[in-house]
Amino acid sequence: MRRSCIAFAVFALGCTSTSPPPGEPLTPPTIAPSETPPPPGDAPPTAAPAPGDAPPPEASPPPLRTGPKGVVLGTVVDAVSGEPLVGAAVVEMDIEPPNAVQSQELGHFNLSPKSWAPAQLWTQPEGTIGASLALDQSAYERIGAPALLAVSPVEAGIAALKESTGMEWPEGVGVVRVEFTVPRPQDAEGLSAMLTTPGAVPFVVDAEGNSISGHTLVNGSTVHTLTFVGVIPGPTALTVTPNPVMACTGASTLIVRPRMIHTVPVLCVGTN
Repeated sequence: MRRSCIAFAVFALGCTSTSPPPGEPLTPPTIAPSETPPPPGDAPPTAAPAPGDAPPPEASPPPLRTGPKGVVLGTVVDAVSGEPLVGAAVVEMDIEPPNAVQSQELGHFNLSPKSWAPAQLWTQPEGTIGASLALDQSAYERIGAPALLAVSPVEAGIAALKESTGMEWPEGVGVVRVEFTVPRPQDAEGLSAMLTTPGAVPFVVDAEGNSISGHTLVNGSTVHTLTFVGVIPGPTALTVTPNPVMACTGASTLIVRPRMIHTVPVLCVGTN
Protein backbone atom coordinates (compact mmCIF):
# COMPACT_ATOMS: atom_id res chain seq x y z
CA MET A 1 0.00 0.00 0.00
CA ARG A 2 1.49 3.36 -0.91
CA ARG A 3 2.23 5.81 1.86
CA SER A 4 -0.44 8.41 2.28
CA CYS A 5 -2.00 10.72 4.82
CA ILE A 6 -4.26 12.56 2.43
CA ALA A 7 -7.31 13.97 4.14
CA PHE A 8 -10.39 14.01 2.01
CA ALA A 9 -13.45 15.44 3.73
CA VAL A 10 -16.23 16.20 1.36
CA PHE A 11 -19.60 17.39 2.59
CA ALA A 12 -22.62 17.82 0.38
CA LEU A 13 -25.16 20.63 0.29
CA GLY A 14 -28.61 20.54 -1.16
CA CYS A 15 -31.97 19.16 -0.15
CA THR A 16 -35.24 17.65 -1.23
CA SER A 17 -38.61 17.54 0.43
CA THR A 18 -38.37 13.77 0.28
CA SER A 19 -35.20 11.70 -0.13
CA PRO A 20 -34.72 10.10 -3.58
CA PRO A 21 -34.05 6.36 -3.76
CA PRO A 22 -30.41 5.34 -3.15
CA GLY A 23 -28.31 5.91 -6.25
CA GLU A 24 -30.28 8.86 -7.57
CA PRO A 25 -28.73 12.35 -7.33
CA LEU A 26 -29.96 14.73 -4.67
CA THR A 27 -31.46 18.03 -5.80
CA PRO A 28 -30.87 21.18 -3.74
CA PRO A 29 -33.98 23.08 -2.73
CA THR A 30 -34.70 26.74 -3.32
CA ILE A 31 -33.66 28.53 -0.16
CA ALA A 32 -33.24 32.03 1.17
CA PRO A 33 -29.82 33.24 2.27
CA SER A 34 -29.13 33.00 5.97
CA GLU A 35 -27.92 35.85 8.08
CA THR A 36 -24.22 36.43 7.95
CA PRO A 37 -22.71 35.73 11.39
CA PRO A 38 -21.57 38.93 13.07
CA PRO A 39 -17.84 39.48 12.90
CA PRO A 40 -15.88 39.07 16.12
CA GLY A 41 -15.50 42.23 18.16
CA ASP A 42 -12.61 44.53 17.42
CA ALA A 43 -9.62 44.16 19.66
CA PRO A 44 -8.97 47.17 21.92
CA PRO A 45 -6.27 49.51 20.67
CA THR A 46 -2.79 48.91 21.98
CA ALA A 47 -0.81 51.93 23.12
CA ALA A 48 2.66 52.35 21.67
CA PRO A 49 5.35 51.34 24.18
CA ALA A 50 7.33 54.10 25.84
CA PRO A 51 11.02 54.33 24.99
CA GLY A 52 12.88 51.54 26.73
CA ASP A 53 9.78 49.44 27.35
CA ALA A 54 9.57 45.88 26.07
CA PRO A 55 7.45 45.48 22.92
CA PRO A 56 3.85 44.38 23.52
CA PRO A 57 3.16 40.63 23.28
CA GLU A 58 1.82 39.27 20.02
CA ALA A 59 -1.96 39.19 19.73
CA SER A 60 -3.62 35.90 20.61
CA PRO A 61 -5.28 33.99 17.74
CA PRO A 62 -9.01 34.67 17.38
CA PRO A 63 -11.23 32.29 19.34
CA LEU A 64 -13.28 29.60 17.62
CA ARG A 65 -16.67 30.81 16.40
CA THR A 66 -19.26 30.21 19.06
CA GLY A 67 -23.01 30.45 19.08
CA PRO A 68 -26.19 29.51 20.89
CA LYS A 69 -26.75 25.96 22.05
CA GLY A 70 -28.28 23.72 19.41
CA VAL A 71 -26.95 25.69 16.43
CA VAL A 72 -24.37 24.21 14.06
CA LEU A 73 -21.72 26.75 13.04
CA GLY A 74 -19.56 25.79 10.11
CA THR A 75 -17.65 26.69 7.00
CA VAL A 76 -17.81 25.39 3.43
CA VAL A 77 -14.49 25.31 1.57
CA ASP A 78 -12.92 23.92 -1.58
CA ALA A 79 -10.75 21.03 -0.38
CA VAL A 80 -8.26 21.47 -3.22
CA SER A 81 -7.66 25.22 -3.06
CA GLY A 82 -8.75 25.85 0.54
CA GLU A 83 -10.85 28.78 -0.65
CA PRO A 84 -14.19 29.41 1.11
CA LEU A 85 -17.33 28.75 -0.93
CA VAL A 86 -20.09 31.38 -0.81
CA GLY A 87 -23.67 30.54 -1.75
CA ALA A 88 -23.38 26.78 -1.18
CA ALA A 89 -26.56 25.15 0.13
CA VAL A 90 -26.16 23.40 3.49
CA VAL A 91 -29.10 21.08 4.11
CA GLU A 92 -30.34 18.90 6.94
CA MET A 93 -30.78 15.34 5.68
CA ASP A 94 -34.25 13.82 5.36
CA ILE A 95 -36.19 16.72 6.88
CA GLU A 96 -39.53 17.88 5.45
CA PRO A 97 -40.13 20.69 4.77
CA PRO A 98 -36.47 21.27 3.86
CA ASN A 99 -34.24 22.88 6.47
CA ALA A 100 -31.44 24.64 4.60
CA VAL A 101 -29.22 27.72 4.56
CA GLN A 102 -26.62 29.19 2.24
CA SER A 103 -22.97 29.73 3.10
CA GLN A 104 -22.17 33.42 3.43
CA GLU A 105 -19.00 35.53 3.54
CA LEU A 106 -15.89 33.42 4.20
CA GLY A 107 -18.01 30.32 3.60
CA HIS A 108 -19.65 30.54 7.04
CA PHE A 109 -23.08 29.11 7.79
CA ASN A 110 -25.35 28.79 10.84
CA LEU A 111 -28.02 26.07 10.84
CA SER A 112 -30.43 25.03 13.61
CA PRO A 113 -31.18 21.32 13.12
CA LYS A 114 -34.77 20.23 13.56
CA SER A 115 -33.50 16.86 14.80
CA TRP A 116 -30.44 15.82 16.81
CA ALA A 117 -31.04 12.09 16.38
CA PRO A 118 -28.46 12.70 14.91
CA ALA A 119 -28.27 16.02 13.05
CA GLN A 120 -27.01 15.11 9.57
CA LEU A 121 -26.01 17.98 7.28
CA TRP A 122 -24.90 17.68 3.67
CA THR A 123 -23.65 19.76 0.77
CA GLN A 124 -22.97 18.95 -2.87
CA PRO A 125 -22.34 21.80 -5.24
CA GLU A 126 -22.62 20.74 -8.87
CA GLY A 127 -19.67 18.71 -10.11
CA THR A 128 -18.32 17.77 -6.67
CA ILE A 129 -17.98 14.75 -4.45
CA GLY A 130 -20.64 15.31 -1.80
CA ALA A 131 -20.03 15.72 1.91
CA SER A 132 -22.17 14.88 4.91
CA LEU A 133 -21.65 15.44 8.62
CA ALA A 134 -23.51 13.30 11.20
CA LEU A 135 -23.50 15.10 14.56
CA ASP A 136 -24.36 14.02 18.08
CA GLN A 137 -25.25 17.24 19.91
CA SER A 138 -23.26 16.50 23.08
CA ALA A 139 -20.12 15.47 21.19
CA TYR A 140 -20.36 18.39 18.74
CA GLU A 141 -20.76 21.03 21.46
CA ARG A 142 -18.03 19.55 23.66
CA ILE A 143 -15.51 19.27 20.82
CA GLY A 144 -16.12 22.98 20.25
CA ALA A 145 -14.67 23.38 16.75
CA PRO A 146 -16.82 24.70 13.88
CA ALA A 147 -18.03 22.12 11.38
CA LEU A 148 -15.82 22.08 8.29
CA LEU A 149 -17.50 20.97 5.05
CA ALA A 150 -14.83 20.56 2.37
CA VAL A 151 -15.90 19.67 -1.16
CA SER A 152 -13.69 18.73 -4.10
CA PRO A 153 -14.19 18.13 -7.81
CA VAL A 154 -15.27 14.57 -8.58
CA GLU A 155 -11.98 13.53 -10.20
CA ALA A 156 -9.91 15.00 -7.36
CA GLY A 157 -12.04 13.24 -4.72
CA ILE A 158 -11.77 9.88 -6.48
CA ALA A 159 -8.01 10.32 -6.86
CA ALA A 160 -7.62 11.17 -3.16
CA LEU A 161 -9.44 7.98 -2.14
CA LYS A 162 -7.28 5.92 -4.50
CA GLU A 163 -4.11 7.54 -3.16
CA SER A 164 -5.02 7.09 0.50
CA THR A 165 -6.48 3.56 0.41
CA GLY A 166 -5.57 2.04 -2.94
CA MET A 167 -9.30 1.49 -3.57
CA GLU A 168 -11.33 2.54 -6.58
CA TRP A 169 -14.58 4.47 -5.99
CA PRO A 170 -17.50 2.99 -7.97
CA GLU A 171 -20.22 5.51 -8.76
CA GLY A 172 -22.97 3.82 -6.70
CA VAL A 173 -21.34 3.74 -3.24
CA GLY A 174 -20.31 6.15 -0.48
CA VAL A 175 -17.52 6.63 2.05
CA VAL A 176 -17.86 6.93 5.84
CA ARG A 177 -15.11 8.50 7.98
CA VAL A 178 -15.12 8.18 11.78
CA GLU A 179 -12.99 10.98 13.26
CA PHE A 180 -11.93 10.42 16.87
CA THR A 181 -11.03 13.33 19.16
CA VAL A 182 -8.91 12.20 22.14
CA PRO A 183 -7.15 14.02 25.01
CA ARG A 184 -3.70 12.73 24.01
CA PRO A 185 -2.42 10.90 20.89
CA GLN A 186 -1.65 7.74 22.85
CA ASP A 187 -5.28 7.55 24.04
CA ALA A 188 -6.43 6.65 20.50
CA GLU A 189 -4.80 3.21 20.47
CA GLY A 190 -7.40 0.43 20.47
CA LEU A 191 -10.43 2.58 19.54
CA SER A 192 -12.51 0.81 16.89
CA ALA A 193 -15.78 1.08 14.99
CA MET A 194 -18.08 -1.07 12.86
CA LEU A 195 -20.90 -0.36 10.37
CA THR A 196 -23.95 -2.57 9.99
CA THR A 197 -23.82 -2.18 6.20
CA PRO A 198 -22.29 -5.35 4.73
CA GLY A 199 -19.32 -5.16 2.38
CA ALA A 200 -17.80 -1.90 3.65
CA VAL A 201 -13.98 -2.10 3.71
CA PRO A 202 -12.32 -0.38 6.73
CA PHE A 203 -8.95 1.38 6.71
CA VAL A 204 -6.79 3.01 9.38
CA VAL A 205 -3.40 4.75 9.19
CA ASP A 206 -0.38 3.15 10.87
CA ALA A 207 2.54 4.82 12.66
CA GLU A 208 4.47 5.19 9.37
CA GLY A 209 1.59 6.97 7.65
CA ASN A 210 0.51 3.97 5.57
CA SER A 211 -3.16 3.16 5.07
CA ILE A 212 -3.85 -0.41 6.20
CA SER A 213 -7.00 -2.54 6.33
CA GLY A 214 -8.55 -2.75 9.80
CA HIS A 215 -11.24 -1.54 12.22
CA THR A 216 -8.92 -0.50 15.09
CA LEU A 217 -6.64 2.52 15.52
CA VAL A 218 -3.02 1.53 16.05
CA ASN A 219 -0.28 2.69 18.40
CA GLY A 220 1.87 5.58 17.20
CA SER A 221 -0.46 6.85 14.47
CA THR A 222 -1.15 10.57 14.36
CA VAL A 223 -4.26 10.09 12.16
CA HIS A 224 -7.17 9.16 14.41
CA THR A 225 -9.61 8.38 11.61
CA LEU A 226 -11.25 5.13 10.54
CA THR A 227 -12.43 5.14 6.91
CA PHE A 228 -15.03 2.79 5.42
CA VAL A 229 -14.90 2.45 1.63
CA GLY A 230 -17.55 0.98 -0.67
CA VAL A 231 -20.52 1.64 1.64
CA ILE A 232 -23.88 0.75 0.09
CA PRO A 233 -26.32 3.71 0.15
CA GLY A 234 -29.12 3.77 2.72
CA PRO A 235 -29.47 3.90 6.51
CA THR A 236 -26.66 2.37 8.54
CA ALA A 237 -25.71 2.10 12.20
CA LEU A 238 -22.28 2.81 13.66
CA THR A 239 -20.96 1.02 16.72
CA VAL A 240 -17.88 2.50 18.43
CA THR A 241 -15.88 0.32 20.80
CA PRO A 242 -13.71 2.37 23.18
CA ASN A 243 -10.47 1.10 24.63
CA PRO A 244 -10.38 0.23 28.37
CA VAL A 245 -9.52 3.80 29.48
CA MET A 246 -11.84 5.79 27.19
CA ALA A 247 -15.58 6.52 26.95
CA CYS A 248 -16.82 7.76 23.55
CA THR A 249 -19.79 9.80 22.31
CA GLY A 250 -20.91 10.33 18.72
CA ALA A 251 -23.70 9.73 16.21
CA SER A 252 -24.78 6.08 16.10
CA THR A 253 -26.83 6.23 12.87
CA LEU A 254 -26.56 8.00 9.54
CA ILE A 255 -27.86 7.89 5.97
CA VAL A 256 -25.28 7.04 3.31
CA ARG A 257 -25.51 8.45 -0.21
CA PRO A 258 -23.42 7.55 -3.30
CA ARG A 259 -20.42 9.67 -4.26
CA MET A 260 -20.51 11.37 -0.87
CA ILE A 261 -18.08 11.32 2.07
CA HIS A 262 -19.90 11.09 5.40
CA THR A 263 -17.93 12.19 8.46
CA VAL A 264 -18.90 11.20 12.00
CA PRO A 265 -17.03 13.11 14.76
CA VAL A 266 -16.59 11.00 17.91
CA LEU A 267 -15.40 12.48 21.20
CA CYS A 268 -13.54 10.17 23.60
CA VAL A 269 -12.60 11.11 27.17
CA GLY A 270 -10.75 9.27 29.92
CA THR A 271 -12.68 7.15 32.39
CA ASN A 272 -10.15 7.51 35.21
